[in-house]
Amino acid sequence: MPDPGDVKMVEHTAADDTLAIERGIDAVPESDGIFLAWYSLNDRNISRYNIYRKKEEGTFYQRIKSIDLETAAPGRDTTFVDDNAESGLELNTYYYYYVTATNTESVEGLPTDTLRYMLVDKPQLDRPDGESFDPEVNGLPILFWNFVEIPDLYILRIENSFDQVHYIGIFQSDYDNTYQTMDLNDTETISDLPDFQPGVYKWRIDAIGPDEDHSGAESNWKVFIIE
Repeated sequence: MPDPGDVKMVEHTAADDTLAIERGIDAVPESDGIFLAWYSLNDRNISRYNIYRKKEEGTFYQRIKSIDLETAAPGRDTTFVDDNAESGLELNTYYYYYVTATNTESVEGLPTDTLRYMLVDKPQLDRPDGESFDPEVNGLPILFWNFVEIPDLYILRIENSFDQVHYIGIFQSDYDNTYQTMDLNDTETISDLPDFQPGVYKWRIDAIGPDEDHSGAESNWKVFIIE
């Protein structure tokens, strides 16, 4: 049986943050974690994928997870979230990762190229948080959130109830105040905002870190309702 093939990880660039479906190593909104993805080898002789990690300025990589392909849930055999609740990831610290494949004879293949990512402070959303708005009566929502450490740039992401992107925009932060706002009625600031149809929408703020391709944070989602 040949040795396992070389796995290739999905890389990430700042441009991926504005795609309908984000790709590659990235922060996740559901937790203070780092998302990893790699391409399947599509080889029936592969039994598992192994994820290795080391901390910035660390000496050795440690295996933090092995994904058994026989028991992995569909679609979960080529992704992994290194969750802070389990790993104790530190903010403003780079973590380095690579992935290998192991075949059914327990032979482990070569590592992927190494990718790195650094989590920064997660934006904390305030409101709207479930409120309803009638654009004809009281206009569109004004969004309020807080940065602990203000980034240079942030991304506003709005999706509808079907998880379809309604709007994505990159904006310069207001450095005078950690408590920030975005008025969706301000057509000078948001000149390309699509019309809202009645329904439920969810929104979040992504902080872009100092290294745009390899650092950042994504807030949890909150929702508002358009009547």
